[in-house]
Amino acid sequence: TTSTTSTSFNNNVIQQLRCIVVVLKSIDSSDMKLIPFRPLWGVVEGFGGTRTFRDAIEAISSLGYAGIEVPLKGVYYIGEKTFTETLDEFGLKVGFQVFTDGPVSPGEGIVAGGPYPGFPQSGKSLDQHFHVFQAQVEAAAKYNPVFVNSHSMRDHWPLERGARFFERAIRFEQDQVQGAFPVVHETHRMRFLYSPWVVREILPHFPELKLCADLSHFTCVGEVPPDDEDIISVVKAMAPQVYHYHARVGYEEGPQVADPRTEMWMPYTLNFEKLWKIIWDARRECGADYLTFSPEHGPPPYQQTNPHTGVPLADIWDVNSFIAIRQQELFSNGR
Repeated sequence: TTSTTSTSFNNNVIQQLRCIVVVLKSIDSSDMKLIPFRPLWGVVEGFGGTRTFRDAIEAISSLGYAGIEVPLKGVYYIGEKTFTETLDEFGLKVGFQVFTDGPVSPGEGIVAGGPYPGFPQSGKSLDQHFHVFQAQVEAAAKYNPVFVNSHSMRDHWPLERGARFFERAIRFEQDQVQGAFPVVHETHRMRFLYSPWVVREILPHFPELKLCADLSHFTCVGEVPPDDEDIISVVKAMAPQVYHYHARVGYEEGPQVADPRTEMWMPYTLNFEKLWKIIWDARRECGADYLTFSPEHGPPPYQQTNPHTGVPLADIWDVNSFIAIRQQELFSNGR
């Protein structure tokens, strides 16, 4: 019975997502549009998944997503020719993730191959972080991304040092990228913008800074629920500067609930949706033409598992489809 119910639910999710995305794409108005991207994290080989790149792209395209979100390193791991030709074949765009240090930066090995030629190795200094960032953004431009999302710096950096990085990053974006695509900096644990309180402190000094909001880290770092008044206040302050967001439901003790569809976690899902609506409303108020998002519930160890079997407590493919459906139901009609 459980298996039959699960299969029926999954089929309903897929059908609803197809219908909703088609409606979204058919809207022709001057109002702001919501543009869905699908991360390859937990989906494809090399990034915690099991699908081949082509199979993943075909499946994502069939669900109506506008594009994929993937580390720049994925281009070289998959192969530039295969990467670009497959996206072109299925009509998908790309948003890249870049990392100012660590194993997912192209100058390092361990994750998804590498090191790849032409990219500097990671280091601890501000200059090294900036040069690793700069090299990836410059390389990403070749593939006409819709956005580049940076995991910038480290959480232990003092405010003054982080400010100097942002000064250079903003100047680089203005002088070199020149509006071809937004370069956003993600609110993420381990990174400089790991905490809502750091964001609250630094943001007034950088009105030009563009953000990717992953608010699941805020509830985890602050150890507060998503309806916390201080979190809401920070989200309202940062929302006009958010160009892209990751739709993942977190909680006080972690960045990802086991299953946001369940009765236990649905109140958190609803309150996260209120936070995302703050972003939507602020960007529309700013006159933005569109807002991009990625449903980003990830694989184990992000996804909780049965401690005896290691089996995930929910299928993140289905969970992300559920999140994407709800986002488009909420926002695709300009509400």
